[in-house]
Amino acid sequence: MPIQPCAAGPGFGRTALLPALAIGIIACAEPETNAAAAPGSVYGAVEVARTLGTVEFGGISAVDVDSRGRILVGDGGEVVVLSPNATVERRIGRQGHGPGEFQYIATVTALARDSVFVYDPGLRRITVYPPGSAKPAYSTQISSGQTTLPYWARPAGGRGQIVAAFKTARGDVPERKKGVAPAEVLRLLNPDGSVVRDSLVLMPEMQMLNIDNVEGRGVLHYPFARHSVFALSRRGVVYHGWTDSLRFSAYGLDGRRLREFHVPHTPRAVSSQELDSVVQKLSKDRFSAATVRRALEGTRTRTWPAFQSFFVDDQERLWVALTPASDDADLEWLVLGSSGQRLGSLRLPQSVTLGTVRGDRAYAVARDENDVESIVVYQLTSTPGATVAKAGQ
Repeated sequence: MPIQPCAAGPGFGRTALLPALAIGIIACAEPETNAAAAPGSVYGAVEVARTLGTVEFGGISAVDVDSRGRILVGDGGEVVVLSPNATVERRIGRQGHGPGEFQYIATVTALARDSVFVYDPGLRRITVYPPGSAKPAYSTQISSGQTTLPYWARPAGGRGQIVAAFKTARGDVPERKKGVAPAEVLRLLNPDGSVVRDSLVLMPEMQMLNIDNVEGRGVLHYPFARHSVFALSRRGVVYHGWTDSLRFSAYGLDGRRLREFHVPHTPRAVSSQELDSVVQKLSKDRFSAATVRRALEGTRTRTWPAFQSFFVDDQERLWVALTPASDDADLEWLVLGSSGQRLGSLRLPQSVTLGTVRGDRAYAVARDENDVESIVVYQLTSTPGATVAKAGQ
């Protein structure tokens, strides 16, 4: 079905390198609204549980919580199920290719009645486990083309439908040249993996430095590039943002844009020292410093992205990880209502990344000075201040 953007709708991330975001819309809904600039109460957090040092993780990729407060942790090729007090109850799956085995877990989600939904992009397979069981109830394969990878998938509501994210490979891809393969797209799937809606939301891919001169050809990543971020709420609403600003759009599962909001924000400028450091790092191998500097200057990017990531909690609140003011500053999580109103914020060390929030508890991944990971549970408070106390203090 042809994708027609709303004629009055603003684009996202219009830059010299990327076209405006194309979005599949059936009908234009609410006009853009600007969120109130006045801050709300500041959230505090008290640590109430943490995994012991004897619990080793190989690389945590996903966190969710079921109705009983048990924590589901995607860790490499298995799901580690923790009690509400962060002790290990059991493990689901193992490394491999067979039934109930995984190469890499991208998402893990607690379903109704505490079934467990797991998606492995390496195998392009969804596996669902019954409550309390380590034996799969069923699995679903997600089909894709030779150059298209379904890299993320989550359940989209009570009808068993799935929202999956597909990415087209970079480079000389024929489908891209013909204009029939989008860079990144969210699709709505049936429980069996067949497509319900092919273009739920179209998204621009991450900015890269594309170099093609006498020194060679290459595509380089640079740290202050913009990229798309999206999240799916438990109510079946897709939120999308382009990290250039705190501007977010919400879409229903029919592809209709429900609302859009913008939160005023002053981005952090890229200093000359930071620019010089990036040039030095990127010019170590194939390209000269002068070539890399010209490519960076050609992006016209003079600030860091407004935010790094976000997720939606069980109360339809957006938790947005703002880009820190400096390398050693705390990470501020701005809390927004579903229409963009400021509800508060929470400051955590950059070594702590929130995974999800359920009710008044937040679940995070903490990394120590040796990059050893642990799961931390926080009790959220409305007391002004951002001190994070450890359990027992």
